[in-house]
Amino acid sequence: DWYGFLDKIKTRDLSGKTVALFGCGDSESYPDTFCNALGTIYEELQPTGCRFVGAYEPQDYAVTYSGVCRDGKFVGLAVDELNEDDKTAARTDRWIEAVKRELS
Repeated sequence: DWYGFLDKIKTRDLSGKTVALFGCGDSESYPDTFCNALGTIYEELQPTGCRFVGAYEPQDYAVTYSGVCRDGKFVGLAVDELNEDDKTAARTDRWIEAVKRELS
């Protein structure tokens, strides 16, 4: 289970490591918890010293208030293939370009 993995990795020194988060969820059925796991991973790994990349302002999302959102930005790419599959390619492309800019 991923909680067990998270419990193990959050005790490591990840200084110098770069982390980009992405995940999927159902924004229509679960708007309050859409991609909450990304927010949980983000919070749990904060003390490890890793560097997060890929936070972005959620454009064209109906849901922007779940656990994936911190300070008005999503902490990683949030995908909803069930309800918004027509937006996935453009969202992914924008996110990848943003990550590339952060890494350059």
